[in-house]
Parts: sequence; C-alpha cells; structure tokens
Amino acid sequence: MAKKHDLIPLLGSKSVVSEIMNGKREISLIAARKLAGRFLIPAECFLNLDPVTV
Repeated sequence: MAKKHDLIPLLGSKSVVSEIMNGKREISLIAARKLAGRFLIPAECFLNLDPVTV
C-alpha cells in the first residue's frame, strides 16, 4: 500500500496529497492518469464520475 509520501512525486506536493486524501480536493484528470500508471488500473477508478441520468 502506498503511503502519503509515496504520492508526492505523482501529485506535486505534500499539501495536495493531504487535501486529496482528506476529501478536501478532488483528483484531477491528469492526477488520475498518473495514479493509473503507478497502480496499473484505469484512471476512471480515481475519478468521481456520476452517471448521467436522462
């Protein structure tokens, strides 16, 4: 399992990592793509995607 300090190179700074992990900031598409590459899972897994209701 990754620790907060492991994510700093991917997400940019300690404060950004903390804000994301504490739910104060959403993961951007760029960050989701970086995380997807690191963890080898689809970027969509990191995004808060609501299904479109018609």
